[in-house]
Amino acid sequence: MCEMRSLKQHDYGGMYCATLTVKELLDFVHGCRMSGKLINIGETAAIITLNVLSNYIFSINLAQYDSASSQEFKNMV
Repeated sequence: MCEMRSLKQHDYGGMYCATLTVKELLDFVHGCRMSGKLINIGETAAIITLNVLSNYIFSINLAQYDSASSQEFKNMV
């Protein structure tokens, strides 16, 4: 019974994280659309992947969509 509760709570946390990731992506796409900026799909996918993994391990985003430091980190990896 305790294990079931623990797993269910963990699933909600993962769902919340996924919801935030999608919201951040949609905000980024909307901002690009409004400013007429093109979106690099490969770079965006790398940022999403890095953020999902870092949220799972460290509970923080390591990359931002419009950040020079994120670009430097991606280039190092």
